[in-house]
Amino acid sequence: MQHCNKPETIYHFLTECGHSFTALAVLAACKRLNLTPTLDIILSDSRLHNRIVPLWIENCNVVNFEALIIVISHGCNIGITTTTTTTV
Repeated sequence: MQHCNKPETIYHFLTECGHSFTALAVLAACKRLNLTPTLDIILSDSRLHNRIVPLWIENCNVVNFEALIIVISHGCNIGITTTTTTTV
């Protein structure tokens, strides 16, 4: 993931980072819902979560929960494809 030369805070990652698809998705969803993007709202508003998760799935090739965690923590442009395997 590229760096912005700013402190890597949760708020920066969720709202300010131009290298983070998550920030773009959060801000777009907040705008659509007419919400102020504060940490309290971002972390607690289920309407916002219901808009952000489909954006990750559609734009970041999220195929399972593991891939969703990678997108949340690293962004969707890292070139990782994940699959679920089961060992018996």
